Amino acid sequence: MNITFNIFLLFFSLGAIQGFILSVLILVKRQQKLYNYYFGIFLLLLSLASAKIILQETIPQFLDNFHFPLLYKFAFGPLLYLFVRELLFKSAGSFSAIFPHFVPSLIFDVFFRVSLPLFGFKNSDAAIQIFNFFGLNIGSLLYNLVYWLLAVQLLLKYRKERKGNFQLKDNRIVFHLKRILAVDLFASLSALVFIVLTLYNQNYSIGGFQSYYFNYLVITFYIYFLSYTVYIFPEVELITPKTPKVHSNKEPSEKAVFEELKKKIKENGYFTDPDLNLNRLSEKLEISPRELSYIINTEGQQNFNDFLNEFRINYFINLLQNDELSIEGMAYESGFKSKTSFYRAFKKSTGKTPLQYKASEKRVPDSVIETPEAP
Repeated sequence: MNITFNIFLLFFSLGAIQGFILSVLILVKRQQKLYNYYFGIFLLLLSLASAKIILQETIPQFLDNFHFPLLYKFAFGPLLYLFVRELLFKSAGSFSAIFPHFVPSLIFDVFFRVSLPLFGFKNSDAAIQIFNFFGLNIGSLLYNLVYWLLAVQLLLKYRKERKGNFQLKDNRIVFHLKRILAVDLFASLSALVFIVLTLYNQNYSIGGFQSYYFNYLVITFYIYFLSYTVYIFPEVELITPKTPKVHSNKEPSEKAVFEELKKKIKENGYFTDPDLNLNRLSEKLEISPRELSYIINTEGQQNFNDFLNEFRINYFINLLQNDELSIEGMAYESGFKSKTSFYRAFKKSTGKTPLQYKASEKRVPDSVIETPEAP
């Protein structure tokens, strides 16, 4: 057992543990939505796939004596498709409508594996390995790609139906689903690479590197990616970021959310904190950092620093009426951390230096920000 193998094994093991824990947390949560069960089962099956390769490498005889299947190649595509369909259209369907999607998985992933010892076969037999490679690997790849295309079709249909009426929640859903589908396609392509490399080399070993390692590396990355998605995708609802409360009977538009966020920042004077960053501000506004960044970029057409500096500069302009403070003192009071950053931001915003601006302005514009009240 060499160092490289140990590194791969450790990576696979950590991914499997991560996936097991998170999938169980999702599946045992009370009052769970149906699409989250699909998501949790999908993550669980990825973790089982990683567990399978770990056992295969460390205890080769285990899989010959353990007849319960660990790899469900034909189930990934249907689960992803049903997750997308249920999330977008809430079309749960009856058991009789869902069951056919998993018939190939029951036949090839379950019954085939369980029946092997009944007919005197082992996983290590040459005939079984050939059938696994040409029948199951290629067949499951094509089968899952069909479901991937169906899921993409659903996403396009959703965007078309919601065109002109897209709201914050719709953008968030589409954004995350596009990423999940992109990573899933990459995982399918990694399976194709494994097939091509094995056919080209006529065995599973390439210079001491097992050709299927690349595929399982991608699967492990997929597990980590989905685990991360759980924490930033509110619809999965294991950990749900709070969204800003805008008083409306329907989902607030992005513009309404943006205006509400600006109002909160202005009223509370959050911008005067020189150490304020995206994460800290998102906590104060009760919105996820990703959503906050997205809204600032799309509605404000700014990056986070320019967005924050706009508040600080307007506040500084208001302070110019106070002759008791120096220019630098007012800059620090406004939330700037250094003279350099202040002068650069002020010149970028107004085209003038602070002294030039003070000399040219006879009065403070009506639109400038008010001084936040002392707590």
